[in-house]
Amino acid sequence: MKSLFVTLMVASFFSSAICQSKKDFQAQMDSLIIQVKKIESKNSQLESELKNLQLNLTNVTTTMSFVSKSNLDLEAQVKTQLSLTQKLIVQNDSLLKVFNISGEAKFVVSPTNESDSIVYVIQNYFKAKKWEDRLIYVLNAEKVKPLMASTYQNGYKSEIFEKSLINITAENYQVGKTFKVFVDGKTVYMKKTNEGFKIDWEAITGYNAKSFALFHSEKSTTPTVFRCTIKLDDYYTNDYGLTKSSYVSLLSKNCLYSCWIPVNIAGELKKILSDGQIHEVIVEAQYKTFYTDSGYSDDKVIITKFIKDGWDQ
Repeated sequence: MKSLFVTLMVASFFSSAICQSKKDFQAQMDSLIIQVKKIESKNSQLESELKNLQLNLTNVTTTMSFVSKSNLDLEAQVKTQLSLTQKLIVQNDSLLKVFNISGEAKFVVSPTNESDSIVYVIQNYFKAKKWEDRLIYVLNAEKVKPLMASTYQNGYKSEIFEKSLINITAENYQVGKTFKVFVDGKTVYMKKTNEGFKIDWEAITGYNAKSFALFHSEKSTTPTVFRCTIKLDDYYTNDYGLTKSSYVSLLSKNCLYSCWIPVNIAGELKKILSDGQIHEVIVEAQYKTFYTDSGYSDDKVIITKFIKDGWDQ
């Protein structure tokens, strides 16, 4: 009986233990299931985060691609800007030639007043690369064109004159009235027209229909009109009757050379030349033969008429 009781007790104990183990196991299982669910939830969260990271990585890659392309575009723009900068440097160097340190223009580009217009015409006339380009700046262009062609057939040279070398003395310009502008030792004859300021090409070049060389070679006795430079001289020859009482001695270097004008018509010209300077004048001259008492002869240039001071007509 005792043995049976013990047996029953042992069986009861094992049964109780088994039941307890089932409860513990179930609890453990429930705990594991909860942990698995938590892990699954965490894993799902990680997968979501991973997808976000992958998306961000894709966006970054795309952005980098755009940045790379932008950098290439930027590099191209930089090269373009460098090229433009070089051009600006060249233009700046040109402007430095046009403007002095004080900022005063050396060359007139866009005239805003009459004085600038005069300078503009003079500068463009002289700097013209071809003589044909001067035609738009001269009076009576169609008339003087063949004269210019003949004059420049053996050579033509352009010149550059800064504004500071152009001395304008006239003012209150009137249409049709000639005035002088002094340009680095040159006298430029100009006239205001309805088309603007123009240069008198015949006057500025001292053009003559007959050359001095031909006049001297022919020893022409026909009065001929000349533009020439002239000054007072003191060369007389009594043997040929060229005395101070009868003539005024003149020197026309590289033109008429030694020449004389009768006293009775020399008044105005002598007065102009009394300053001792060389003047640009228009005269009429011819050759005349003079004789000595012993019968010797010599041909001299005589001015038969003083027309005007200055080379404009």
